[in-house]
Amino acid sequence: MTLQTRQIGRYLVIADTVRALRFLTDEWPGEQTDERQAAELICREVLEGKEPPELARLALVHAAKASGVFIADDPRPRR
Repeated sequence: MTLQTRQIGRYLVIADTVRALRFLTDEWPGEQTDERQAAELICREVLEGKEPPELARLALVHAAKASGVFIADDPRPRR
Protein backbone atom coordinates (compact mmCIF):
# COMPACT_ATOMS: atom_id res chain seq x y z
CA MET A 1 0.00 0.00 0.00
CA THR A 2 1.18 3.52 -0.72
CA LEU A 3 0.47 6.41 1.65
CA GLN A 4 1.16 10.11 1.57
CA THR A 5 3.91 11.44 3.82
CA ARG A 6 4.27 14.75 5.63
CA GLN A 7 6.14 16.13 2.64
CA ILE A 8 3.80 17.30 -0.13
CA GLY A 9 4.05 15.15 -3.23
CA ARG A 10 5.98 12.35 -1.50
CA TYR A 11 4.58 8.89 -0.93
CA LEU A 12 5.75 5.86 0.98
CA VAL A 13 5.20 2.20 0.18
CA ILE A 14 4.29 0.20 3.27
CA ALA A 15 5.20 -3.43 2.61
CA ASP A 16 5.18 -4.99 6.08
CA THR A 17 4.00 -4.56 9.64
CA VAL A 18 7.35 -3.30 10.92
CA ARG A 19 7.28 -0.46 8.38
CA ALA A 20 3.63 0.23 9.13
CA LEU A 21 4.37 0.56 12.84
CA ARG A 22 7.30 2.90 12.22
CA PHE A 23 5.12 5.02 9.93
CA LEU A 24 2.37 5.19 12.56
CA THR A 25 4.72 6.11 15.40
CA ASP A 26 7.30 8.35 13.72
CA GLU A 27 5.99 9.64 10.41
CA TRP A 28 2.20 9.90 10.64
CA PRO A 29 1.07 12.92 8.57
CA GLY A 30 -2.53 12.99 9.80
CA GLU A 31 -4.34 13.74 12.99
CA GLN A 32 -3.60 11.67 16.09
CA THR A 33 -6.95 9.92 16.14
CA ASP A 34 -8.20 6.98 18.17
CA GLU A 35 -8.01 4.96 14.95
CA ARG A 36 -4.29 5.77 14.59
CA GLN A 37 -3.66 4.68 18.16
CA ALA A 38 -5.64 1.48 17.59
CA ALA A 39 -3.65 0.74 14.41
CA GLU A 40 -0.40 1.17 16.35
CA LEU A 41 -1.61 -1.26 19.02
CA ILE A 42 -2.75 -3.80 16.42
CA CYS A 43 0.60 -3.62 14.61
CA ARG A 44 2.37 -4.32 17.89
CA GLU A 45 0.07 -7.28 18.54
CA VAL A 46 0.72 -8.63 15.03
CA LEU A 47 4.47 -8.41 15.61
CA GLU A 48 4.02 -10.29 18.90
CA GLY A 49 2.08 -13.02 17.07
CA LYS A 50 -1.19 -12.23 18.84
CA GLU A 51 -3.09 -11.10 15.72
CA PRO A 52 -2.98 -12.07 12.02
CA PRO A 53 -0.96 -9.81 9.69
CA GLU A 54 -4.03 -8.94 7.60
CA LEU A 55 -5.44 -7.11 10.62
CA ALA A 56 -2.51 -4.67 10.63
CA ARG A 57 -3.22 -3.66 7.02
CA LEU A 58 -6.93 -3.19 7.71
CA ALA A 59 -6.19 -1.09 10.80
CA LEU A 60 -3.71 1.08 8.90
CA VAL A 61 -6.22 1.69 6.09
CA HIS A 62 -8.94 2.54 8.62
CA ALA A 63 -6.63 4.96 10.46
CA ALA A 64 -5.56 6.64 7.24
CA LYS A 65 -9.15 7.13 6.11
CA ALA A 66 -10.17 8.49 9.52
CA SER A 67 -7.29 10.99 9.43
CA GLY A 68 -7.62 12.00 5.79
CA VAL A 69 -4.29 10.46 4.79
CA PHE A 70 -4.25 9.65 1.06
CA ILE A 71 -3.98 5.94 0.19
CA ALA A 72 -3.07 4.64 -3.25
CA ASP A 73 -3.23 0.97 -4.18
CA ASP A 74 -0.80 1.54 -7.06
CA PRO A 75 2.77 1.78 -5.71
CA ARG A 76 3.36 4.68 -8.12
CA PRO A 77 0.62 7.25 -7.41
CA ARG A 78 -0.38 9.48 -10.27
CA ARG A 79 0.36 13.17 -9.87
